[in-house]
Amino acid sequence: MKLLRSIELTLSSLLFVIPLLVVESSSASDPLVSSNITRGSSLSTSSSDSSPYWLSPSGNIAFGFYRLPCTRCLPNGSDRYVVGIWFVKSSQQTLVWSTNRNDFLLHKPSSIIFTDEGKLMLRIMPGNKEKPLLPDVPEAASYAKMHDDGNLVLYGSSSQIMWESFDYPSDTILGGQKLRPGIDLISGNYRLSLDQTDGSVAIYKKS
Repeated sequence: MKLLRSIELTLSSLLFVIPLLVVESSSASDPLVSSNITRGSSLSTSSSDSSPYWLSPSGNIAFGFYRLPCTRCLPNGSDRYVVGIWFVKSSQQTLVWSTNRNDFLLHKPSSIIFTDEGKLMLRIMPGNKEKPLLPDVPEAASYAKMHDDGNLVLYGSSSQIMWESFDYPSDTILGGQKLRPGIDLISGNYRLSLDQTDGSVAIYKKS
């Protein structure tokens, strides 16, 4: 790894911070808007009975299957997806978090199931394979919520936080989110790290 630069910054001025976009709020009657995501809920890339994403209460931010631009499509024109969080009402549909951007791309039909046992499972086709969507969740969740600040949170039976996407950034830090020591931002060939000793921020390039 080659050190490109070391930047003495407070996290509040970190350039990777993306301010929340001001967009028109959705109607309370929008069927995709849900306060809590409950067990038994599901998302799908292909079913007319299931949405490809869950929305935050304002309807501005989505969690679910994010369709990639067609530069990433298959030769036959089939869509490719990642599971992520994005500004659904912005003109550029900005993706700010992803579970599998550096892993593999998904295609139809794929689905996410919030099981009765409190696990978020990703079902991948072909082969009808299932795997945990969020392997870092320590216990079963009672419900989940996509918040308007861009934080997806899983809650336990006493409404305690079990897991939150703000603890696992991919390549973006949102307003109000903290970059914890030991957690890096990765984008392409670059990695941004927070030094645990002096709080400085360094950007590295893969050799």
